[in-house]
Amino acid sequence: MKRLLFLILFFGYSLCFAQEDALKISFIDVGRGDAILIQSNNQCALVDTGTLLSGYQLLDYLQAHKITDIQHLIITHPHADHLSGIFFILPKLNVKYLYDNAGSIDIWDNAIQAWYEQVFRGKNNYRLLKEGDMLRMGEATLQVLWPAAGKQQGSGNHNSIVIKVRYKDFSCLLSADIDFAAEEQLLLKHADIKADVLKISHHGGREATNIGFLKAVKPKIAIICVDEKSKRGYPEKRVLNMLTAENIKTYRTDKSGTITISVNNDSRFIVSTEK
Repeated sequence: MKRLLFLILFFGYSLCFAQEDALKISFIDVGRGDAILIQSNNQCALVDTGTLLSGYQLLDYLQAHKITDIQHLIITHPHADHLSGIFFILPKLNVKYLYDNAGSIDIWDNAIQAWYEQVFRGKNNYRLLKEGDMLRMGEATLQVLWPAAGKQQGSGNHNSIVIKVRYKDFSCLLSADIDFAAEEQLLLKHADIKADVLKISHHGGREATNIGFLKAVKPKIAIICVDEKSKRGYPEKRVLNMLTAENIKTYRTDKSGTITISVNNDSRFIVSTEK
């Protein structure tokens, strides 16, 4: 009888453990900037890589979690706080595909611009991502909702790559740094933006996250990737007050450190934090 009980408990525990690993999305604390690790089906995707100052921290995090291979490395838009970590990642890890939005590189250092063109866009495994593209990781998919194909207009933030991560009935919307105008375009297109989890655009800044967009997404959880004592005052009180008014549980990397969403085989998810 005791042996039977042990086997039931063992296999029950094993099943729960396996379910927890169905999909993981980690919003890594890199201070200023974004770095989001997606794990499913023994594959990894990395969306943005933080700054030059945090690049080594991102590499340490990945290596500490035994990440040696990245299937998809996506830079949502070529700003320094999203792309600069590649100079630490690319020499140390095996990366199968590189992607960005092909936008103008907006970096203060011309040498870094040239380096990015050479070590990232200059590779044979580089691809452009646009609306309608889909990347697969087993049963999980990364669906690109923005920007539209064709000539890009507006700021680099406006043309940020927006990705909807899906696993069965669970979804997470990664809105990068898009602005009000891009949000409006997604609403006009009737894009499928409803999601359980929303990564708030542009670190909770003043030029993004309008109430119409938030109500259309209807997230249960909001994530804000932001540095402690942000010089720009992110996240803005307007955004925080709106999230509170809509009863959306909000997590911030400056308060909680790295934030991980773990999804099981039944599409149920839990949130865990570093702090």
